[in-house]
Amino acid sequence: MEDFDPMTTPPPERPEGPGLFTDSPAPGTPYPYAGLPPYESEAPRRRTGYLPLALTGVAGLLLGALVVGLVWAATASFGSDDSNAAADAQASCDIFDRLPDAWTRETFDLANTNRLAAAYALATSAAQDDKRYQSLSDAAQQAHQTVLTFQLDAVGVRIQDARNECAKL
Repeated sequence: MEDFDPMTTPPPERPEGPGLFTDSPAPGTPYPYAGLPPYESEAPRRRTGYLPLALTGVAGLLLGALVVGLVWAATASFGSDDSNAAADAQASCDIFDRLPDAWTRETFDLANTNRLAAAYALATSAAQDDKRYQSLSDAAQQAHQTVLTFQLDAVGVRIQDARNECAKL
């Protein structure tokens, strides 16, 4: 058997006829460069500049501003009415009635804290829609603030203040 030297042994000849793949080049095409287009066949690209890109960006910005403006105008014209404020205030008062009178380590739990936060949020929403509920919102805020600062002895007093505001409604 003869020794194989890759430096001196020529590559095998390409077989005649169709190749293994259907997109094989025709026989007689130089083997290593089959199927690659010559570099000179590409047409030079024409540079268009940044004007079309800038115009597209400005048009998108204007369209987005128009959509935001329409949504804003629609929500402003269909704003809440007094019945929503009254319902929010009543829901807030219902939650204040469910809260414990005295806050101890046993009643100071996540569920009661979340209920108080919900009552505060509803009272604030009612006051934003109708200023008649501002005193309820203020009392609810004070009750919520005492919970956030862990003044357990004052929470019951602040909740009672909020209940008193509910009784005035």
